[in-house]
Amino acid sequence: MLEAILVLGQRPSGARVTEVATAIGDASPSGTQAALARLVEAGIVKRGQGRHPAYGLRADHAAAVELGTLALRWPEPGRALDILGRANPAVWYMARSDEEAIVVFDDGAPSEAITRFDEGLARVAERERPMPHVVRFPRAEFLRLLQVAMGLRVRALTLRPTKGRLVVSGPDGTIRVPADEP
Repeated sequence: MLEAILVLGQRPSGARVTEVATAIGDASPSGTQAALARLVEAGIVKRGQGRHPAYGLRADHAAAVELGTLALRWPEPGRALDILGRANPAVWYMARSDEEAIVVFDDGAPSEAITRFDEGLARVAERERPMPHVVRFPRAEFLRLLQVAMGLRVRALTLRPTKGRLVVSGPDGTIRVPADEP
């Protein structure tokens, strides 16, 4: 339930059940749907209209802010970082190990979304548990550096992707980004 709150905190316009489940890393959305239903019953989350409604945090509920903070601090830092990155629409690509993480922001990402990510990251980092060192890039700069900076290239390819993916192809080892292909 807290993980669903973490996701919705990164998406003020709301998210559908499948989007919340994907951000959490849940292969089956049924558990996510049940958690969202309980949050709606408690009045913490609002449910939109239609067959595939969007769910959103209720800003007027006293517990929403406190639960949002707890949601960032409860899971292990790496898990919280994974969910934060998958949930935030400004994050274009993310990969990590226990020691480090690479976060790439979409070049056209709204500053509000990046601010939400930064605030969430700061909350996760406040804990006394070890946290991966986070390196951030704008998308265009990241893609440029992948072609010329071998150290970054090796790190990017050895970290475990949590959002998006990179593919090495061709005899020259060109890095392709499947999401960018026509």
